[in-house]
Amino acid sequence: MGSNLVKLVIDDLANRNSKAFQIAVEEEKLGTWKLYKRRIVYL
Repeated sequence: MGSNLVKLVIDDLANRNSKAFQIAVEEEKLGTWKLYKRRIVYL
């Protein structure tokens, strides 16, 4: 049971990070990558 919980947490983090990364890639085109990079670090 414990390993399943860990897997769920890791999957959830991976999903959030990929979404944040997609946003950052889009924003990079507007020149605000550093701002979003800082945001991702503190999320």
